[in-house]
Amino acid sequence: MRPTFTICIFIGIGLLACADVQKKPENEKPSSNLSSPKNLVERADELCKKLGNCRPAIPLYTQALESDKNSAQLYKKRGMAFYALKEIDTAISDFSKGIELSTEKDPELYFIRGLSKSLLPNDDKQGSCQDLKEAKRLGHHSFQDPEFTKWFQGYC
Repeated sequence: MRPTFTICIFIGIGLLACADVQKKPENEKPSSNLSSPKNLVERADELCKKLGNCRPAIPLYTQALESDKNSAQLYKKRGMAFYALKEIDTAISDFSKGIELSTEKDPELYFIRGLSKSLLPNDDKQGSCQDLKEAKRLGHHSFQDPEFTKWFQGYC
């Protein structure tokens, strides 16, 4: 059992904030739970996917990637954040790295990289169509949508 100390801070006039603080033994290492790759990704996902605030999520994904440089899924997640911020070249780079690292072909990576290439100012139509065709071959669900299929046939 650790000893507990009460720390009080005066805030403004007449207000007092107190917190109980446990003193850690000097030989105990601080907990790194908050910066574990899993927690970093959960926080980044919450910021970007749930709250729609992808800018602060990118450093969290990057920090998680420092612990797992071979994670295709982390590159995919960070690429999606860049995509949401319309940083298309950087998103494509992350999607490409995800494809390179993936042990199984991920139709979503090919699909989103293909869409991203179609958004480039110089429109990499050949690369875009190659990726979209691969996503279709791998069974990506978007090709079940008649509107998307119509666009795809007209584009490629």
